[in-house]
Amino acid sequence: MKQLEPRYDPPSRRYLSDTALPQLYASVREVVQKELDAAKYVSCTTDIWTANYAAKSYMSLTAHWMTEEFELKMAVLHVEEFPDHHTAINIAATLNDMLNKWKLRKKLHAVIHDNARKAVAASRDNSMPYFTCMAHSAQLIISDSLKDQREVNKALAITRKIVGHFKQSPPAAEKLRKLQLERLQWDTPLTVVQEVKTRWNSTYYMVERFIALRDSLTLFND
Repeated sequence: MKQLEPRYDPPSRRYLSDTALPQLYASVREVVQKELDAAKYVSCTTDIWTANYAAKSYMSLTAHWMTEEFELKMAVLHVEEFPDHHTAINIAATLNDMLNKWKLRKKLHAVIHDNARKAVAASRDNSMPYFTCMAHSAQLIISDSLKDQREVNKALAITRKIVGHFKQSPPAAEKLRKLQLERLQWDTPLTVVQEVKTRWNSTYYMVERFIALRDSLTLFND
């Protein structure tokens, strides 16, 4: 920037964080609030998760509604840290606070969340109409069915062990990367994908990548 226009004084980080972003948030919030006020009913989806990079939990709230012209609309209203214990009481209190900040409690059609026992209790005990996520229900069915397949479980256990080795050993991961570049002459090396039980389809992605790495894993053992 100094080369292009030496006289230009870019805004500071403090200005962006303390002034510019709050102003932008306030203006966008006003627009979203007007649209929510005009909606007759609003449904919301919510979830709680733990960030991979830090031992912090977050809770989100996304609104879904339809205009008089039958146009589907959605807006992410909240993504905020959830430091409290994940009890039904704490979940319900935070969810209520989020809904009230946007004046949605009285026009709430339904809350959609996963099948977690505490999430269900939070909605039920707080007299909130709710539905559990169909995709999560399907995932639970698939997971339970896999548990009854002995050979599948054995293959998955071996896959997890090998993937875990490369995740925990930087030298092994580097050797695998060099084999792909030098022996197989791949343009872009691939890494293993580790399964995360709370992440939907992660087992599938782990196996899919494992199959893609078959040749390089064979060379690794030679």
